[in-house]
Amino acid sequence: MRRAALLATCPGIIALANGLLASGDWPLFRGNPHQTGVSSSRLPQKIALLWTYEARQPIRSSPVISGDTVYIGTDSGFLLALNLADGRVKWKYDTGARRPVRAAPAAGQEKVYVGDDTGVFHAVNSLTGRRVWTFRTGQQIVSAANASGTALVFGSYDRFVYCLSPAGKLLWKAETEAQVHATPCVFPGGVAVAGCDGVLRVLCLATGAQTAAIDVPGNVAASPVFADGKLFVVTFTGKIACVDAGSMNTVWETSVSQDESVPVASSPAVAGGRIVFGCRDGSLRCFDTADGKPVWKFSTRGDVDSSPVICGERVFVGSADGTVYEVDLSTGRRRWSFTAGAAVFSSAAVAQERLVIAAEDGAVYCFGDVSLRKKSQ
Repeated sequence: MRRAALLATCPGIIALANGLLASGDWPLFRGNPHQTGVSSSRLPQKIALLWTYEARQPIRSSPVISGDTVYIGTDSGFLLALNLADGRVKWKYDTGARRPVRAAPAAGQEKVYVGDDTGVFHAVNSLTGRRVWTFRTGQQIVSAANASGTALVFGSYDRFVYCLSPAGKLLWKAETEAQVHATPCVFPGGVAVAGCDGVLRVLCLATGAQTAAIDVPGNVAASPVFADGKLFVVTFTGKIACVDAGSMNTVWETSVSQDESVPVASSPAVAGGRIVFGCRDGSLRCFDTADGKPVWKFSTRGDVDSSPVICGERVFVGSADGTVYEVDLSTGRRRWSFTAGAAVFSSAAVAQERLVIAAEDGAVYCFGDVSLRKKSQ
């Protein structure tokens, strides 16, 4: 068991987090630098389908919302910009590789950033869809970038975590012991990264220096989450760890299931003393953040790799059974569902009174108040 090092606070992180958390958009995967998967946007009690965009190419990327635009990648190598009001295409950016863009984009000031399966990280003009610059890593990029005005942090399958400036300059790169699939978590103590080496690392945002490291029980595909002074990690081997972000000591550790090993690729959402995530046994599960005790289990008919989003007392998630579900955060009971045309591996973005999510067959769906549909027509 490796020892945790003393955590050092890096300059600028608190300002970065506060700035993005105050935004009404959903500019990053999981909505904010802390990766909590929580939206403050209002949604009507009964949401309706406002529009559908048919990309006619598979989609496993998750959307982000910035201003009046939805950004999402496709498995055919495109980054799409759609009008949030009606789903019309603003532009299509071709990565040129004809390889999947499965990472979620990150929307910054005047640029949108995304990595592709060839290992190239792209910066695209958010208004025109034109390439601004590219940066090549050694292997594929599935990790979404955690972005700010001064730094873009993401992982690659080449075992490195990269930090770039908005101009595409390499600020630093930090080596791990295996592929980095998950999106980094930026929090007041640094950058929390967990990967396929089974280690939760904390890096300084300014320098990339490792300030702390602790073993977690298994390799990690899901993004770490910072909430209430804790870091939460769910491993692909079906373990959950709660780590004190100050001391980097384990507060509690438990198994998703006491009866079997349940793989987890879904990134957890954390709010109101609850941690919620999907599992590859077809379930959405909820645990208490204080002690790791199970609260409820909601069953679907397919793997749940989609990462849930918490909006008030409501949880939204997709399933490989082709359904988007709304589940009550307190009880785990189904409140609403929508049948899509194919499996839903994408995670929802919730902002500006709308929910956007995509299905594997290339359909992008936008839900909200039916009156918004009438206004856009």
